[in-house]
Amino acid sequence: HPAIGIVHQIGVTGPDSASFEPGQPFIAMAYYEGETLAERAARERVSAPAILDWAIQLADGLAHAHRAGIVHRDIKPSNLLWTDQGVRIIDFNVAVTENDDVQGGGGTRRYLPPDYDYSTEPDATDRMDRDLYALGISFYECLTGQYPFDEPTPPIKTQPKDPKQFKGCADLSSSLVNVLVKM
Repeated sequence: HPAIGIVHQIGVTGPDSASFEPGQPFIAMAYYEGETLAERAARERVSAPAILDWAIQLADGLAHAHRAGIVHRDIKPSNLLWTDQGVRIIDFNVAVTENDDVQGGGGTRRYLPPDYDYSTEPDATDRMDRDLYALGISFYECLTGQYPFDEPTPPIKTQPKDPKQFKGCADLSSSLVNVLVKM
């Protein structure tokens, strides 16, 4: 899928590795010229239409990965790459398949749902919802330049701040704000 970074190989370095200590896990991905959405948003204000286009591309890429049974588990602006050819989801180091039986791990707390339970691993549907929740937080941050909550992590039973309150966001459509808050 054009919104997913190509992974060429996943493995563990062998005993003959000249550059790395043997036994180190690695992911070899295609190289893409660009910058992360976190870097891009910090460097300059990006227009709402461009960010909406990014969100659509990324949601389509996530849907493709989810249909293939892959869950990223660490969606955030620093794992989303902006290139001249569009945006790409990168950094699959904690990704799992829908059938993997793993306990905990993965994700950045700031982008995990507030009710995430570290003591058990969610089922496949909950894992996919977790990716979408993180995409919503990422979309919100790129659009507003702000984290949606006053706390450093998502609080339980708290709605995000109204995105229209931020500079440059007063003209956002109600439909867009509703989708953003729902994500």
